[in-house]
Amino acid sequence: MYYRDALKHYSEGCLHALKAGEREDRTAEEISSMNELFSALLSNRAACQLPLKNYGSAKRDCTDAVRFWPANTKAFFRKAKACLALRQYEEGLTALQEALYLEPENAELETLKVKLSDGLAERQKREAAVAAAEEKEMQASRELFVTCTGRGASLGPSSGAAEGYTMQVSDKLPTLQPDEVSSEGVIAGGLAWPCALLYPQYLQSDFVEAWNESTLVAETLAEIFPEEGAPPPAWDEEREYTCSRLECYLELEATPAFGSAEEWAQWVRLKRAAQGLVASLKSEVASKKLRALETANKIHEDDTKWLRVNPGVTLGDLLRYPGVVVSGGQPMFYVYPTQSAAHKKFLAKHGKRVVSFDPKQLPPPPAPK
Repeated sequence: MYYRDALKHYSEGCLHALKAGEREDRTAEEISSMNELFSALLSNRAACQLPLKNYGSAKRDCTDAVRFWPANTKAFFRKAKACLALRQYEEGLTALQEALYLEPENAELETLKVKLSDGLAERQKREAAVAAAEEKEMQASRELFVTCTGRGASLGPSSGAAEGYTMQVSDKLPTLQPDEVSSEGVIAGGLAWPCALLYPQYLQSDFVEAWNESTLVAETLAEIFPEEGAPPPAWDEEREYTCSRLECYLELEATPAFGSAEEWAQWVRLKRAAQGLVASLKSEVASKKLRALETANKIHEDDTKWLRVNPGVTLGDLLRYPGVVVSGGQPMFYVYPTQSAAHKKFLAKHGKRVVSFDPKQLPPPPAPK
């Protein structure tokens, strides 16, 4: 209560001081005296702000106080205390250095200096640890890019093509699975890709978290949509979705491919930051940059090219096919029942831009390392 009352009185005093400063007939001595008094009023008002935890106001008052009277040690000291509470350690040490210049033997100033220095050292230690962790994540992203491109796949930023689908939200990226040792020998693990299967007919979807690159498309479709023995999805009103009756498509050049591991790593960092997982980058800033990148790379649907998927090939072969760019590290399949009205409508609109999988176009598999 008393601090708040004092604030009112010091503020009133400041108004009187400002009013007195409007006089044009003041002598140089009167000006100096009034500046010193105004500085003391501001500094004392700051002293009331500190216990009320109005640290920003205290800091502003102290900054103004030393502008009117550069020898106001208390103003520098109180500004440093406010900076300590605000964790603005560098600015606090700068203010304290000015105070120590005026009163080099002041023990209270030295004690506050130690607190500010310790706070700064602790923050720098935390920042170094965060930077090291972020660099570790960046290096892992670079290595993933090298692994994927070394297997013939191209990676690009997200295209936003799955908007509107009832789809699981996932931040997963490809993973390199370890080799397995069995009685038959060593089986190479290979890359496992998180894949989305979109069903435009109903705006439904499935998400496969780890589709191994050596697995045939037909195997995955048979697992999700078996020929018999399993009930159809609730949304499959016409019971059209069985593996032998489905046609799959991949969008070609849906997004430009990254040209380097660093470009990919920076994009992954933005994606993680948008989810609040990067301490040094605000999520709203990252989200804005991702949206801008998505908009800049968006392809008009009239220019979209499509690859008709051969279900008898592996996922790895599909991802090596010319023109296939994996958007956001997650291959996206568009699935239609062959004889459905939705499929016929798709072909009527895009049929001229659909190409069939041609094994002759497939580049040779990468040499084993």
